[in-house]
Amino acid sequence: MINDRERSYLRGLRWRRRAALAMGLLLTLAGGVYALWGAGQFRSELGIEVGQERSVARWDPLARLALVFAPYHERLREAEPETETESILLEELDEQTTLATQLLVLLVRFLFASLVLTTGLILVSSGLGNRRLLAIVDSILEQ
Repeated sequence: MINDRERSYLRGLRWRRRAALAMGLLLTLAGGVYALWGAGQFRSELGIEVGQERSVARWDPLARLALVFAPYHERLREAEPETETESILLEELDEQTTLATQLLVLLVRFLFASLVLTTGLILVSSGLGNRRLLAIVDSILEQ
C-alpha cells in the first residue's frame, strides 16, 4: 500500500514530532523560569547604585539596558540643590529614574520570556496535533 520511501518519511515525521515535543517543553519551561527569575530580579527598593548595575550587566545582557539611564543618575547625584524643595525634587526625580530603569529591564525580560514561552507552546501544540494525524495514518495502514 505504501512504499519504503513513504515509510521512511513517516518514521522521520514521528521522530520530528517527538523532538518538537521535547524542544517545546524545554522552551516552555525555560521561558517560564526566566520570567520568574526576571520578576525576582526586579528590585523593589529604589536605591540602586549605578556601579552595581554595571557589575550585573557583565553577565546579564538585558541588564545593560539599565546603563542607558546611568548618565542621568550620575547627573542627578552630582547636582547640588540650593533649597530644601530642590533637594526633595532631585531625590524624587532620582527615585523615578531608578524605577523607570527597573521597569524597562523587567518588561524587556518579560518580553523575551514570553517569546521563548510562546515558541515552546507552538512546538508542543504542533507535536500534539501531529499525534492525532499519525494515529489516523497508522489505522489506515493497519487495514
